This record gives sequence, structure tokens and C-alpha cells, in this order.
Amino acid sequence: MAANSGGDSDMDQTPSVESLSAYVVKLVPLLLEDAERAPSTLLGKLKECESYETMRKFLTDPQARALMIERLSVKEDDADIEEMEANYSLSIDVHYSSGKASGLALIKRGVMMEGGKSLSSQLHAVTLTEDSPYETLHSLVSCAFAPFFKSYIRESGKIDRYVITMFCYSCYQGLCNSI
Repeated sequence: MAANSGGDSDMDQTPSVESLSAYVVKLVPLLLEDAERAPSTLLGKLKECESYETMRKFLTDPQARALMIERLSVKEDDADIEEMEANYSLSIDVHYSSGKASGLALIKRGVMMEGGKSLSSQLHAVTLTEDSPYETLHSLVSCAFAPFFKSYIRESGKIDRYVITMFCYSCYQGLCNSI
């Protein structure tokens, strides 16, 4: 593990790039490939120096809040057989790509990653498909986030107008600032 300060406790360390790479190897086949094993193109990409640095920056830099694993499908014509081969890219920039691309965004729940905690407890995983970004946003907000938020309000009995206002304002500002 790579230490990000002089202390010896797990709280002073970040998870290793190797542990993040192993986590990606587990998630991608399930969420992007619909397969049991990671494809060789992903394994090769994760071994590249540039990918290592991208994952290291994601783990250690508080400004890097998300890691995007993008899968770009490429058709290969071999005689009569048409196979779908996928190329992968990693970046700390969540973005839209036209074409046959899908992605997995790993988003930090906090600012810093902690070595003493599991990656699954510190990351949100969101799949981004080649669908319209508007449809994806609408689907995530209306089918997951809004019901989750409403059930929290019902369950807790708390209706904090400030929290609701800030939540709605943040969503609105995020959309307006990105357009």
C-alpha cells in the first residue's frame, strides 16, 4: 500500500493500485461485459503505465473524485465471422463518447480513500451506456435517487427544507454549469 502520510495506521494509507485494479477486474465483467471473466484487452490496459498512473491519481488526489473505465466496441471482420472486440480506456474525467461506448464510473464517497476500508464501502459504481445522457440522468434520478431520498424522508420523519433546497439547487446547478 502507498502511504500518503508518515503515520503507520490504516487510516493514513490509501488502498493500493493493485487492489483497485483487482476491483475493476471483478466489476467490469459483471457490469459492462455480461461475462464471468475480464477480457484480455482490459487486463492488458490495466497493466499499462498510463493506467497505473491514472488509478494512482484517483486513489491519492482529493481533486480526482471519479474514475471512468470506458469500453469502446470495435467490429472486426474475419471472413464470415463478425466479432465484437472491446478496447478500454481509463480516465479521471467522466465524459460522454459517441458511438458504441459504455462506461463504469467509480465515484468516491468521500474526499480521500482509506486503506483500512474495503473499496466497495468507499465507492459508488454507476454504469453509463450509449443511451442519451438525458435519458440516463432522468432514469437515475427518477428511478433510483428520488425514491431513495423520499423514502429517507418518510423513514426518518425529517423534512429539512434547507437540505431539500440544497439538493435540488445542486442538481439544477450541476446541469446548468455543465451545459
